[in-house]
Amino acid sequence: MEENLGRTIALDELSRVCDLSKFHLCRTFHQTVGVTPRGYHRHVRLERGRRELLSGRPAARLAQDLGFSDQSHFIRCFRRQFGFTPGELLQARASSTARACA
Repeated sequence: MEENLGRTIALDELSRVCDLSKFHLCRTFHQTVGVTPRGYHRHVRLERGRRELLSGRPAARLAQDLGFSDQSHFIRCFRRQFGFTPGELLQARASSTARACA
């Protein structure tokens, strides 16, 4: 999944790769990881987005590269995952950097 962050991975495809039924894959994955395969894939995409934002990549480009339909969709999912928007993350980082330099 981590090698395919920019595209949606169908449950059919994942179950074929794992040689499990869709039901068994979802149940086992959720029991082991704590979220569904789709939820895990979204989490990994957003974690990558957070790291890339902090390294200076623009949100619009990240949204496209990580397979979100548009920048607004990326921002909504980011806020739902982390509790703040990408802009708020960057503002907080800038504030802490300014305080450290003062």
